[in-house]
Amino acid sequence: FDEPVIRGRDLFIPSSGERISSFSVSDDPGQPPLTPGPNYQGKGGDDIPIHMLPGPDRQLWIATVALARLRLTTDALQPDSDPVANGVSTQPLVYEAGYLFNARQRPYSNAVVLTRTDRDELTSDWQAVLGSAPLAFANAGDMMVSVNDAGVVFRVGDRQWGEKFYSTAASRLPVHEELVTPLAAAAVGGNRLAIVCGNPEPRCWIVGPSGQIEGSPQLPDVPEAAPVMIGDRLVVPMAGRLKAIKLSPQSTIQDFVLPTGETHRWKDVKSSGSDRAIAVTEDGIVMQIRLLSSPKTNLAEAGRIELGASVMLPLGASEKFVAVVDSSQRVTVLNADLFERVGTRIFELAPTSAPVVVGSHVLVETGLAELHSLNADEGLTSRWTMPLNGSPLIGGLETPAGLVLAQQNGTVSVVNPENGEVKFRMSAGRMLAMGPFVTSRGVFVATIDNTLVPIQLP
Repeated sequence: FDEPVIRGRDLFIPSSGERISSFSVSDDPGQPPLTPGPNYQGKGGDDIPIHMLPGPDRQLWIATVALARLRLTTDALQPDSDPVANGVSTQPLVYEAGYLFNARQRPYSNAVVLTRTDRDELTSDWQAVLGSAPLAFANAGDMMVSVNDAGVVFRVGDRQWGEKFYSTAASRLPVHEELVTPLAAAAVGGNRLAIVCGNPEPRCWIVGPSGQIEGSPQLPDVPEAAPVMIGDRLVVPMAGRLKAIKLSPQSTIQDFVLPTGETHRWKDVKSSGSDRAIAVTEDGIVMQIRLLSSPKTNLAEAGRIELGASVMLPLGASEKFVAVVDSSQRVTVLNADLFERVGTRIFELAPTSAPVVVGSHVLVETGLAELHSLNADEGLTSRWTMPLNGSPLIGGLETPAGLVLAQQNGTVSVVNPENGEVKFRMSAGRMLAMGPFVTSRGVFVATIDNTLVPIQLP
């Protein structure tokens, strides 16, 4: 927290537990140099930062878990207005021409939000979001729409592709001020995105190709995983059910509800065909969920496999195969359409991130050290291995030039899909969050600060 601050004779000293002590300073002969005054006790914990800025009329602005104005009187140091700008303060307050500049971090995002706030009215007229990571992209033709972990939506069209820095948001999700858990998002067809959030106001936003919010239905419960499309229905996993979200002009359909007495928690759900999806629970139950039209439109369980071990990583999926890793260091691969096992492999070292499935290539990293390519067309036989040098694989893409592999540290490699020979390697120059993916402008990866980096394939 800040160093003590002084204005006139008023000295303010911060301490742990969001506590501020006031003192009166005197250099008069015969008077004590410091006379204790009232204290302020906030509601934050021991590790809450405190940034202070004293002002006229014995006022003190503080940035802790929100921005607040305190006023010192003879017997009290207390707020004289409601706090604003929720979020943990990340740097000292700055005052300029009647405005406070306050940087903060919200619990649901790693981004830093810089806000300009009128010092007297405690109202804000703009903010800048810095360092937000991408959550999901959807693209068709020259158009792309994306959302980041701060809930800011961008639309990239023909003109924007040529710009070096693009800062105009298409829209901002009206996220609840007290949201704590991260947003989850997915591309859901039609060049649209679906974004969900949890308590205190569970909600789903539908963002269209223009980057504008097309709908924002409130959810009956907290989402447990990212939304997914099953057929033409948007589905949100939540406690005990897969909830179908009604999109205009659709009619309401029956949700899938777990059988009575079952209390599994969803880990991930992936689309696996035109009318089906594969869902996995944290306790290792894999289900095929179908969208049925008879006797009435509903979501139903069409098959189940019990792995006998817990699942802590998301699924890997392509159009043909779905891979799941469990706590016994085993990888199980299923035919996405038929829901049949095509093979299993147990590794000596534990897989350390979600499997990546590209066509029939099942890519599994072990111990943050080695990448294994398994052939799903031949019972998970080994194709090749490649050293990762401590950096996780975040994605893969099959192209005419070869298999494009992106690692978290920014390394992008193009390898021969049959033997793993490296044909080309480059560095994006920063940490990666997503990709590689194809747009009308070529192959791109996305960095942790929401920058799109083109990959020049050989």
